[in-house]
Amino acid sequence: MATTETLVTVVSPGVQTTVQDVDGRCGLWDVGVPPSGAFDEFSMALANTAVGNPPTAAGLECVVSGPVLRFDRTTLVCVTGAAAAARLDGHPIAVGAVIIISVLVDQTQRRFLGGRQVE
Repeated sequence: MATTETLVTVVSPGVQTTVQDVDGRCGLWDVGVPPSGAFDEFSMALANTAVGNPPTAAGLECVVSGPVLRFDRTTLVCVTGAAAAARLDGHPIAVGAVIIISVLVDQTQRRFLGGRQVE
């Protein structure tokens, strides 16, 4: 039986937040699909490795402003690259640090605001 549990809910996607992987989709130029993939491959690979994922795994890439995410279960997050304003429940988090996001005792869902913010 498939689980219906949600790990993360996108409350607000941010501007130009996309799911990217390190490798992209190579070999499809002949049908009009560019390789794409993470713009900052090194930072994406570092973040993945830091949280225990394969270095080439997909992740969120935030270009203009980051998303607001709500977590329903404990998870690990690592923000890398040019992020300037990542926050967890309003508190700044360090770029490059692995953050454990855990649901609070009263089952309050935690909010993460990532990436650059446009004022």
